[in-house]
Amino acid sequence: MMKLYDLTFTTPVHFGLEGIGQERIDHTVHSDTLWGAILDKWLLLYDDDPAALCREPSFTVSSAFPLIDGTRFYPVPTGALSRVMNDVAQLEPGAIRLELKDLKKIRYVAERLLFAILSGKEPLLADL
Repeated sequence: MMKLYDLTFTTPVHFGLEGIGQERIDHTVHSDTLWGAILDKWLLLYDDDPAALCREPSFTVSSAFPLIDGTRFYPVPTGALSRVMNDVAQLEPGAIRLELKDLKKIRYVAERLLFAILSGKEPLLADL
C-alpha cells in the first residue's frame, strides 16, 4: 500500500548540491536523503540491527517534490513537452511572451498535468 505524506518544515531547510560548501541548492529532497533520515530516527526508536534493516528494509520512499498552495508538482517526464516546444519554435518571434529557452527551464509540472501526460495526453501550450 502506498501512502502520501506532505512534509511541513517548521524551520528553514537547505538541500545542498555538489561540493564541500554546497553553494547550490535543490528544490527536491531526494529519496536517499529521506531514507537515511528515517533510518536514523528508526534506529533511535527501535533496537533493530542496522545492517539487517539496510538489507531488508520494511519501507521504501520516493523523493519529495514541491507543494505550493495545495498543488503538488512533479518532475517533467522526458520528452513530455516536445510538442509544446515544437509549436513555440514555429511561431513568429515575439508572437507570445514565452520563448523556447523558457520552456527548457521548466523542471516541474502540476500533478493534474502529470496525470494527463501519464494517461497519454500530449500537453498543449495552453495547459502550461
